[in-house]
Parts: sequence; C-alpha cells; structure tokens
Amino acid sequence: FRSSVMKDALSRLRSTSNQLRASEAQVRGLIDNLFVFVGVLGLDGVLREINQASLLASGLKREHVLKRPLWDTPWWVDEGERRKLRAAVRRAASGESVRYDAKLDHFGAGTATIDIQVSPLREHSGGKISALVMSGVDVSARVLAMSDLDRSRQDRKSTRLNSSHV
Repeated sequence: FRSSVMKDALSRLRSTSNQLRASEAQVRGLIDNLFVFVGVLGLDGVLREINQASLLASGLKREHVLKRPLWDTPWWVDEGERRKLRAAVRRAASGESVRYDAKLDHFGAGTATIDIQVSPLREHSGGKISALVMSGVDVSARVLAMSDLDRSRQDRKSTRLNSSHV
C-alpha cells in the first residue's frame, strides 16, 4: 500500500513539474513575441529576465545583461539616464508605477527615445512586491515628429512677426 501511495505521489509531482515547465515555456514565448521591450527586475534593479525584442534591438545576448543592475547594461547613453532609471526603480520598489521617456543607445544608429514604465509586481492580489516589471516602447518617431511640428510653428510665428514689421 505504501509503495502505491509513493508512486502515486511521485507521478503527481512529475505531472505538476511538467505542467509548470510547459507554463513557463508558454510565458517565455509570449514575452519573446511582444513588440515592446520587457524585463523583470529584482527590487534592487538587477535584471532577472529580458525578452527577445530588447536583445534584438541592441544585438546583445542574455548573458551580457542578466544578473546585472539594469543601469549597468550597455543600453543607457549617459549617467543622467542611469540616475533617472535608478530613481524609477527605487520608486517602483516602494509601490509606485513610474513612466518617463529615456534616451537609449541605438547601437550604431544614434540614440532612441523609449517610453519606459517601471512597475511593481505583487504576489497574489495586492500583496508583497516580489519583483519589478520594466517595459518600453520606441517612440523616437513620435518625438521627432513633435520636434518638427514645434520647429514649424516657431518658423511660422517668426515669419508672421517679421512680415508685420515690414
């Protein structure tokens, strides 16, 4: 009888373990197929996981960035951007979602403007913060278009002022 109970328990354990691996693979596939940049950080800002889009955009490999503080990775263009990220991580670790535009190295193509959000990931419904989720979308085209629009408005305003003085 005891042998039968042990075999049954081991079988259930193997089944649960297989289901967990399949679930993890499905989540990994989902995250890797997102168009946005996604990373999971510890509360200390150390990068635990990153999706494929983040790596493809930079040509980096997982081993270049995982297990390092996110601000120590090659994406950030300067110390000012690193400071903003460290502040966002501190705020998110205290329970706040933080969103801002950051300049990142676009690896050979200059810089890119990324709309970044760092948010707490809570255990269960509203429980303890267990990790942080960083996501980002490249908004470089939007920023450039807004800059062009502002320049055009300034040019038009300047032209009107100059023509009224003639």
